[in-house]
Amino acid sequence: MRIALLLAVSALPLSIANAEIGFVDDIAPILTRKGCSGSNCHGSVRGKNGFKLSLFNSDTEEDFKEILSNDDGRRVNWEQLEQSLILRKPSFQMTHGGGVRFAVDSSEYRTILGWLASGAPYRVPGRPELRNLEVSPAETILEGPETEQRLTVMGIYSDGSRRDLSRTVNYAAQEDTVATVDDSGKVTARSRGETAIMVRMPGLAAVARIAVITEAPSADYPRVPRNNLIDELVFDKLRKLGIVASGLADDEVFIRRVYLDTIGVLPTPEETNRFLASRDPDKREKLIDHLLDRPEYAQLWAAVMADLFQVGWGTGLKGGYQLFQWLRGSLDENKPYDRLVRELLMGSGPFVYTPTPNFFVGLMQGPEGMATQFSQAVLGVRLECAKCHDHPFERWSRDDYFGLAAFFSRLERKEEPYGRFEHTVAIRPDHKPVYDYLNNKELKHPETGEYVRAKFLGGGYAEDGPGEDPRPKLAEWLSRADNPYFARAIVNRIWKHYMGRGLVEGVDDFRITNPPSNEALLGALAGYFIEGQFDLKHLMRLILKSRAYQLSAEPNDTNRDDTINYSRFYLKRLMSEVLFDAMGQVAGKRLKIPGSPPGEKAISVAVGSGNYFMKTFGKSEFRDVICERDHQPTVTQAMQLISGETVHELLTSPGNLIDKLLERKELSEEERLRTIYVSAYARPPTSAERTTILGLLRDADVDQRKAVYQDVLWAIFNSKEFAYVH
Repeated sequence: MRIALLLAVSALPLSIANAEIGFVDDIAPILTRKGCSGSNCHGSVRGKNGFKLSLFNSDTEEDFKEILSNDDGRRVNWEQLEQSLILRKPSFQMTHGGGVRFAVDSSEYRTILGWLASGAPYRVPGRPELRNLEVSPAETILEGPETEQRLTVMGIYSDGSRRDLSRTVNYAAQEDTVATVDDSGKVTARSRGETAIMVRMPGLAAVARIAVITEAPSADYPRVPRNNLIDELVFDKLRKLGIVASGLADDEVFIRRVYLDTIGVLPTPEETNRFLASRDPDKREKLIDHLLDRPEYAQLWAAVMADLFQVGWGTGLKGGYQLFQWLRGSLDENKPYDRLVRELLMGSGPFVYTPTPNFFVGLMQGPEGMATQFSQAVLGVRLECAKCHDHPFERWSRDDYFGLAAFFSRLERKEEPYGRFEHTVAIRPDHKPVYDYLNNKELKHPETGEYVRAKFLGGGYAEDGPGEDPRPKLAEWLSRADNPYFARAIVNRIWKHYMGRGLVEGVDDFRITNPPSNEALLGALAGYFIEGQFDLKHLMRLILKSRAYQLSAEPNDTNRDDTINYSRFYLKRLMSEVLFDAMGQVAGKRLKIPGSPPGEKAISVAVGSGNYFMKTFGKSEFRDVICERDHQPTVTQAMQLISGETVHELLTSPGNLIDKLLERKELSEEERLRTIYVSAYARPPTSAERTTILGLLRDADVDQRKAVYQDVLWAIFNSKEFAYVH
């Protein structure tokens, strides 16, 4: 081959024959940029026509072998380099299913030819390794369609040097209806909105945020009052985008919103009337403080965190109930979030008597499964891709995945001495395991066969001795101020709960190529949370007392299309448990839930789907952190509200609100109607609603009046205003 290569090289121009070109830095980026390693080409699961590359060249070592060695090396003709398949097919000198990827006179063709001529090295000897990408400008606003911006991408190398890679990297627009980008990094505005431009090299990625506005913000842009740091960062961005925030929500809307969001119940008519009648300028702030101190706060957030920590998944009724009650108690005492997670992480002992080990029993999928679930729930990072291969354009490698899994490798299930099987999570080498799926052995890397050291995600290795439990090191790392994931992940989840959309969406999908809609705000909130000693209520007060949270949901001409900048309140559908409880509260009848004591609220159901109604509206019998609840409306849900057993029972049960109102002879029909509306909507009926319904009641006898009120309540339960926080 050496003689053939010398002969082939001697026929090439000196600029090609003497080039210093390596596969990792020069060839793999071409294959990525030209789409050769995309999911619809050779980067697909099975490759194309016998030629398989890793997705976006995430595994350059395998791709290097595939090109040079696999299939008897047929893709390179060492005697006549220009006859190599790796050149002839993408330049369409011979039939190629992918069409023309580059021309014979292109820089890509010359680079690949030069690489072959230099002996096709994996890396150029002595050249530093590419460690990071830096794109500038990182954020920019383009005024009007067809406005252009050139991106510059610098490679940061292991020796600290920098190199312009603007024409080497692969570009892709997240929303190409807003802006497009070409191979050179030129961004062109298309329509109003925001998008992210992904910049990729094999195993690396960076992102630039692009906003397109129709015209510059006017000089008379309104001055908006600001309550705290949230408003500063939200309204500063809105001003730059020329978006005017909606006005404040009125008191009727606010009281219903803050009750449902904070404690998961509707305000009573008495509470609503008292709040609406108050002239205290600080009444909203005082109400927020009052609600956060009510016991229902812990009840609601225990249900929210039960989804997060998979309460009931594999633990059974007893174990699930234990863990649910522990969560509720922890929230009731306002236990700092880092301590709450640390206690979960360090749980050990019999699950029947000790609540926290049920967290691990619920994740009974071995160390790898625990790493997947833990990273999503606690760190907001989806790692499962890196179990089988390095992530194609994120930083996560198989070493990262198995390094995190190693923190859980010494957990095991044990049989208690008296012989009755129980789940036990322990670091006890003297106990005999019942099942080997959780064991006391160190984790082996499936590729190298070597024992894996516990490794912090995106960081260094934990210093743990032989037989030592590495979990305390993981718990300590979580609450460190320089941890880039822990605080941001829970802050983002809480923000979505109150604001209707995460700053990072989905909430468990933090990655370079899914940037926050407002990075400055997310960073500030995470810093505030850490400085506040991970106090959940401290963070929630900040959010609830912001003007941004208290905005109206009614759009104006400038923010009608805004769905990511919080220029108005975004509607949210009620959790299934909250919806079920709210219907019972308005109807004045709490229905019994199977398996629960009479009178128990749906929000308190620790394990299981509760009943068919709650299951239909999204409460899962088995909680799975991999997916958030699906809040999209369905036909089955509509049928439940139209003619389901739950609604029928609430409307017809003896002693419900309708019966009680009709028994009070001193009440006028208007007073009865107002009570129903204030109970459901925290507002009186509109003039049109009042006129229509009172007209029906005037013409009705006693029995017909009850039917009219049942129809009113049925219509309320079926209204969007009732089922949503608005």
